[in-house]
Amino acid sequence: MFITIKPNKMAHLTKEQYIRRNENAAIRMGENKENCSTLNEEQHDLIARICSMRHRIHCDQQSLYNVESANCSEYGEFLMNVQYDVLNAKLPVLKISYDEMAPESDDRYHDFIDDTDEAEEKNLEAFYEIMNETNNQIEAWLREIDEQHGTSYCPTGILRNF
Repeated sequence: MFITIKPNKMAHLTKEQYIRRNENAAIRMGENKENCSTLNEEQHDLIARICSMRHRIHCDQQSLYNVESANCSEYGEFLMNVQYDVLNAKLPVLKISYDEMAPESDDRYHDFIDDTDEAEEKNLEAFYEIMNETNNQIEAWLREIDEQHGTSYCPTGILRNF
């Protein structure tokens, strides 16, 4: 099984390793909720959801770029609404680079870019830059939560270098 970590970079995980990592993440989310009383249940649940969606989008950026993918609308709706959800839960402001004007696969068909492969490549590169910045912004926000509340929501990123 291959999981995309960054454009042109793959991590080789077996199905068992992937399942174990997901189980460990669920355990860590539960421990954060159990051991931290400075955040309420709604806040813990939202932060855990943000962690999960951040990971899914980070590993599957191509689905957000490809407007015909099954996950595109789910990822896009999450990114468009997460700032509102965070404010509604009375958590620190989360500012992200992604917005409704981010590059996408249909841009050449709507005359936003030239109808050439070179323009498509540049469009995709711009999208990846926005997504990497968005990922970094969410991780910085999670680090801030961890520092303020003694939790461990922020990913370590240790497997990104393999």
